[in-house]
Amino acid sequence: MLVGVAFALGALLAAVLPTAREYQHDTDGLSADAYSLAYLGVLSRATPRDEHTRLALARRFLALGQYDAALLAAGADGDRARGSGPAESLRLDVLLARARSIPEGTPARREAFDAVGRQLLTVRAFPQTAARLRELATIALELPNPRLGAELLVDAARVAPRDERARLFAAAGRWMRASGDIARAVECFREAEELAPDPQSARDFAVSALDALEADARVAEAADLAASFVKKYGDDAVILDRAATLAAYANRVTVAREFGRRLIRLSPDNEELIRKQVRLELAAADPRAALPLVTRLVAQHPTDVRWREVEARVAEWAGSPALALSDWLWLVGRGVGGSVPFAIP
Repeated sequence: MLVGVAFALGALLAAVLPTAREYQHDTDGLSADAYSLAYLGVLSRATPRDEHTRLALARRFLALGQYDAALLAAGADGDRARGSGPAESLRLDVLLARARSIPEGTPARREAFDAVGRQLLTVRAFPQTAARLRELATIALELPNPRLGAELLVDAARVAPRDERARLFAAAGRWMRASGDIARAVECFREAEELAPDPQSARDFAVSALDALEADARVAEAADLAASFVKKYGDDAVILDRAATLAAYANRVTVAREFGRRLIRLSPDNEELIRKQVRLELAAADPRAALPLVTRLVAQHPTDVRWREVEARVAEWAGSPALALSDWLWLVGRGVGGSVPFAIP
């Protein structure tokens, strides 16, 4: 008899009370009206340890713009020691919404965004998806805190699918550079270069690393890195050109001219490259190597008195007196030459 009554009572409770899955579905589907808020409030008070209900209630308050109530539902400050990742993440969303709602230029808005920054650090301590980390990086940049934004992009890159990592590391590198951390910027660009999905992207990320070092006047480091890229990318014209330029800036003239010679072999008719190489050969005190290049430029500009005078002087230095005499006679016949300091056009 008693067994039958107990069975009937259990069946009745099972029919009336929802299962955990039904309960969660019901709270997720509630709209932010007075009835659903009251219902969630009752459930939250009845089951204070049920985080799902508390967060569902907090989201309703957030949707209504009731930020203090949303924060209280998500977990009061006194309860933060046991806050979970979802709860802390929701608190961040509430704090951000509240900060954005405060008029610009007011002390209250600055204080509100300071609270967002502190909460952002709390949220970062919990595991996050790559998508959420990108959102957090956007928030950090809004604060503005470019260094934290860059670090969050690095976090995102480490957990993102492989085909997204290079782009995220590159974005982190740009913000690291903006924050003034050039060393970390270069690390990020090199990570992006290693993970790049194609040679063109890899080369572009490599150049970004060189740009960061050069912009920070770390020319010797940039020249070293460029030389390592030359070994890796071979006869890539862009890398060779940067390597030659950086080596020249670092006063490594011999290295610069070797890179330049490789460039000339790739583009033998490129006048700008030939002009640069003439300067490099002369800087390396090798007029004999410079003379054929100057002669090539004279052939392209046969009536340009500037190049005739350059050829005359370089021919003298290179031990080609006949060519030098021919050029000087040509110049004298036009009433010019020898009256101005030597300069490469």
